[in-house]
Amino acid sequence: MALPSHFALLRLIQQENLSLHNPDEPTFYPATPHYRPSVLDVAVGRDLPFVIHRSVHHQLDSDHLPVEYLLTSALPRPAPALRRRNYAKADWTQYRQILHESTIPQRFPSREDIDRGVSHLTDAIQHAGA
Repeated sequence: MALPSHFALLRLIQQENLSLHNPDEPTFYPATPHYRPSVLDVAVGRDLPFVIHRSVHHQLDSDHLPVEYLLTSALPRPAPALRRRNYAKADWTQYRQILHESTIPQRFPSREDIDRGVSHLTDAIQHAGA
């Protein structure tokens, strides 16, 4: 006895490690009252590096609604590897000299001045370590 087609598709998806992408609402609305609406349109993929957006369009006068699949590469990118510093090879004399020559304000009368001072100090440290 042959399996119904939906079982054959399910078996194929499981065997081949595929992913099934279906809309969140029915795409087929039968004219016969004793049948229920169902989803006829699906997409199958493997290792898709995309975000998949699905939308059902209701503009047609038909018992069947088209589905639009939009693939976007809006996945988060992996963070770049952190640059490791070799502190044993650092020129600490030059580092101190660069920081000493940086003009960092000594007074911070407002929060904005504190923020600017912290930003300036951060920039100076990064410049000295470059």
